[in-house]
Order: sequence, then structure tokens, then C-alpha cells
Amino acid sequence: MARKQMICHNYTLVVHFLYFLWMLLMLVDFVLAVRNEEWTLSSATILISYYEMITKFVIFRKNKVPQFFGHVKRYEREIKSSNNPRIIKSYREHAFFCNKINWGTMVITNMVVCSFVIGGITEDIKSKEFSKDENCRPYNMMYHFWLPFGVRDKEPVILIINVLITTSGMVLYNSILMILGAWFEFLVSQMRVLQITFSAITNGYGHSDMNQYLKELIVEHKYIIRLIQKFSHLVRYVILMKYLLNAIAVAAVAVQLLLVKNPEGSMFLASFVCTLYSHILLRPHSQ
Repeated sequence: MARKQMICHNYTLVVHFLYFLWMLLMLVDFVLAVRNEEWTLSSATILISYYEMITKFVIFRKNKVPQFFGHVKRYEREIKSSNNPRIIKSYREHAFFCNKINWGTMVITNMVVCSFVIGGITEDIKSKEFSKDENCRPYNMMYHFWLPFGVRDKEPVILIINVLITTSGMVLYNSILMILGAWFEFLVSQMRVLQITFSAITNGYGHSDMNQYLKELIVEHKYIIRLIQKFSHLVRYVILMKYLLNAIAVAAVAVQLLLVKNPEGSMFLASFVCTLYSHILLRPHSQ
């Protein structure tokens, strides 16, 4: 038990560190973009994403998400040991749907990351003006806070660091989306299991110790209601910001599709459209 608690503690520290690092980088990028009076649409996206990630971070902190998944494992063992085939079938259906969403999100994340890396390297190979022109950036999606530090002779190192920072942010962002999706789907499955259980009682399928059985059901029901109440207030802000991001993303993709002429840009936009599809169509089902 102590070893599991230590692993959970270390996992929490890593997630918190990545969150703080990514939010700090987004804030720096937003300030520089506003100061340079450029990328108005991108600045709005950065700001909304920043507040969305802060909200998710608060959810993680208040509800102790890593510890919560320990409860999920215990609950799964109880489901598998039950003798009700309807409960087992219902839980497996929800678990299968949740896994399908997570696998889809991972595939799309890999597509976005690969297209970003390929696009960044291709653009850098095609343009070698970075070391010659003081005002030129080799790839406009790189974090440009490196430019004031006089390291223009280390272009490959800067490119690699920026690509790593951006891809880690993409992976982190979609990983948190997967965790929250699994979270909500688990709550839905618990409510469905309770519904089946109460239905069995009302249809006359008794239990050897009905009083104790009802007490356990009431405790479980209260626990689920308490979880939903804790999540609902903060999650509605996450959903609102998600729809705002989707609206901005649709407008950005519509404009850029008319302007992009190079193959790597088309590849990035295609993967971005897939990500947008997953956010719009898959996410509502996970709630």
C-alpha cells in the first residue's frame, strides 16, 4: 500500500509539473503575441486554452484524480465478481466505448504530433534564413521567447527544444481529455449499474439480507451523487471553453484551408480537423 501511495504521489507531482510548465509557456507566448500585435485569433485561442487548463488543474487538485482511479479498480473487481450478467454486460459496454474514445484520441494525437514535427523540420530545411536575418523565425509555430537570447547559431537545438515543448503540450492536453472522458463514462456506468440493481429489486429478485443490501446501495448512490455534484460546477466551465475553442478552430481551419499551398501545412490541417472532430462528436458522449 505504501508503495502504491508513493507511485501515486510521484505521478501527481509529474502531472502538476507538466501543467505548470505548459501553462507558463502558453502565458509567455500569449504576452509576446499581444506585444507584437500579431495573431489576434491565435492569441484568443491561447488565452481560452490557458484558462481551460487551469480549470482542469483545479479539478485534479480538488478531486484527487489519481486516487480516484484506485477506486475504479476496486469497483471493477466488484463488478466482475457479481453474479448479475446484465450488470457485467452493461459495464463492459461502457468500458468498451471508453476505450474506443481513448484509442481514437491517442491515434489523433499521434497524427497531430507527427505532422507538427514533420512540418517543422521540413520548413526549417527549406529556409535557412534563421541565422542570417535577425527578424526571421524558421517556423511560425515555434515558441519565440528563444530569440532574444543570442542563440541564433544553435538553430537545430532551438528547433528540437521547441518541437519537444509543443508536442509535449499536445500530448498532455489530449491525455487530460482522455482522463476526464474516462471519468465521466465511469460515472455513467455506475448510474446504469445502480439502475439495473434497483430494477432487479422492484421486479422481485430478492437478496438474502435485503436490509444490508439496501444500505449498501444507498451508500453507493450517495457517493455517486456527491461525485457528480463536485464535478458539475467546474466541468461546465471546461465544456463552455471547449465549445469556444471549437468555434475558433472551425473559423481558423476555414481560413487556412484557403491559404495553405504546401503539403506539410495540409497534413497539419488535416490532422487538426480530425482532432476537432473528436472534440465535437466524441466528447459529448463521454459526459
